[in-house]
Amino acid sequence: MAGSPHDDHYSVKLQWQHTIACQLSSLLDDCISPDLICDSMALPKQSKYGQYALPLDRIHSHLKQEPWCSMTATETAQWIVAKLTPSDTIEKATQLSTFVNITIPRATYMKAVLNQVIQTKTKYGFGTSAISKDEKKILSCALPQLPDLLDANHFRGLVLATFLQRAYRLEGCDVRLVNTMTVWNDNFGYLALAFEKYGNSDGKDDLSSLNQIYLRIKQEAVEDESIHDQARQYLLQLEQGQEAMIKVYHSLEAIFTKEYSQLLEHRLPFSFDTTPNTQQPWQALADLYRHMDQSSQVIQTPEGEWKIDLNGRVLLLRDRHGISTQLTRDLLHHATTTYHIAGQHHTCHLETVRQTLTALNLTDNIFRHILFGKVKHHKEDLVACLDGLQRTIVEIIEENEGTEKYDAMMAQLGQLSETTRTKMTSDPQNISNDELMHSHADRLGVCIMLIDPLTLRRNKPMAFSSHPDVFGNSGVFLQFIHSRLCGIERQCDVTLDTTVVDHDEAFEVFDTVAQFPYVMHQALDTMEPSLLVTYLFKLARTTNQALYRLRIKGAPPHLANPRWTLFWAAKQTLANGLAVLGLEAVSRM
Repeated sequence: MAGSPHDDHYSVKLQWQHTIACQLSSLLDDCISPDLICDSMALPKQSKYGQYALPLDRIHSHLKQEPWCSMTATETAQWIVAKLTPSDTIEKATQLSTFVNITIPRATYMKAVLNQVIQTKTKYGFGTSAISKDEKKILSCALPQLPDLLDANHFRGLVLATFLQRAYRLEGCDVRLVNTMTVWNDNFGYLALAFEKYGNSDGKDDLSSLNQIYLRIKQEAVEDESIHDQARQYLLQLEQGQEAMIKVYHSLEAIFTKEYSQLLEHRLPFSFDTTPNTQQPWQALADLYRHMDQSSQVIQTPEGEWKIDLNGRVLLLRDRHGISTQLTRDLLHHATTTYHIAGQHHTCHLETVRQTLTALNLTDNIFRHILFGKVKHHKEDLVACLDGLQRTIVEIIEENEGTEKYDAMMAQLGQLSETTRTKMTSDPQNISNDELMHSHADRLGVCIMLIDPLTLRRNKPMAFSSHPDVFGNSGVFLQFIHSRLCGIERQCDVTLDTTVVDHDEAFEVFDTVAQFPYVMHQALDTMEPSLLVTYLFKLARTTNQALYRLRIKGAPPHLANPRWTLFWAAKQTLANGLAVLGLEAVSRM
């Protein structure tokens, strides 16, 4: 368990869990430590079974004393239920197969949850993980050199990487996200040659112009073999740190970084903490070569090649021209990496990198590969998908044009644009309704695109739809529930009141809100954002159902205020969950 159960940041649910674990440990004559019992406890699959579940299968092997060592897990569960007495934290216990299900006193529990959400607000749910806050975490993922080639597999990896980036940061960790794909690769020589020979003849420093002259050089290389030799020479000069090639390198990196910035920062909520042009390959490579030259693991052939033997596999580190291979470049990229996010199809190569890092004794901290399943997709690019979603949502908004709801939404968006620089416009002043509508539609479209790849566990293959469903279990539904709660807050004169709402639907919402810190802990511990997304849909559905039974508008203050406090806690929790995913909760739809 993370920290002390008495820490102020520790969630109510985890505090109660630890207290219950202590009571169970005492009942079992301290045969099992409270921490082990606490870590073994889980959430029941259905709320009717209580708020906590202890699967005896997880701990039964630790029971070495009588009478439990002679019992089955089911019999031990029955024994615990018979012997466990109610307390301030346990109302009753029931047995189901090998599970001990525990129900806790509602009133005390609900009041404690509400007070914690009110006190912590935007920090609710964060800071409860057992992850060390002292170690710097370096996350990395590789994007294609050209943003136009950013496909659904890259996108899924990027969504996962940025979830971990934000989640670690919210937990208080020092974290950096790095894009390991730079201009330093086998194509650099051809790009440099094209840049030198043709330059930006049309006066444009963009990828389309660069791609044209690159293809032109590659076509010429088919007829002229000397171009290949010159391209290799330029790559070698870069790795040797020659000033002319360094200048070309920085020019090319600036173009690629600018193009990615326009896509990632202006439209998608992604940002790298270390940009590609901060990498200095010629400096790092010189240090690596000095280390390799002194290593007994590196084989230097008479032809000038440098190789390494990994369990019978002889791998090339430097070719006869003195140029590094992709394996060598990856050694530099991953020497300081904590986690590298990449698809399952990269597993073999990344394992080779790990083994080589170990064999050469380059780092004590070998990175971990965070893999995800392959994405089946068509040729449509992500920008086209975003544009399509924007058009669909704009059409839905336009259907309500002329209504009071439409006018109120546009007025609210106009007020926001005066204080917030929108991602779709460079000038926040004098923005037309059409621009506001398209900006709002784009935010909702981005929400759909981010939520969609996170609904499945990351190791599962998935099909990327170029036209994901706007309705049903989509990001729009989460935003709708949040905006609906904001609407209630605007329309009703309500204040926060922690008086307990004694109603089954109210307790369902309270219990779901209380699970948020636990879900965040599990999602980060397993690196499974799908756990968080599944939880957010559950919270939204539970809240939506409760809104029909627990009316606020027209209710007397002694009912309206406690009910609103319940829904305010749900609204804050939903906004916090969306923030981890990189999404800003909207207040109108």
